[in-house]
Amino acid sequence: MAEQQEKVFASGVFIEEKTFDWGSIIKQSYKVDDFIKFLNENKNAKGYVNLDVKKSKAGDKMYAEVNSYQPKEAAETGNLPF
Repeated sequence: MAEQQEKVFASGVFIEEKTFDWGSIIKQSYKVDDFIKFLNENKNAKGYVNLDVKKSKAGDKMYAEVNSYQPKEAAETGNLPF
């Protein structure tokens, strides 16, 4: 079985969903200094930080989590397909 990586949540990011009768809006706010520090600490070898926006199980909060998935081949060779 593959080793489970520790979850990393984005610092300085605040996400909120506003629902209206015509639809919804996902609002995002960034605390710039905290977010820049987070980005610099979590960028991958190609200089990207991949984030997944998720909703809590209760459905009352949204958050961003680092997506550090690498296909097995890429993880072994260090060559990313993207």
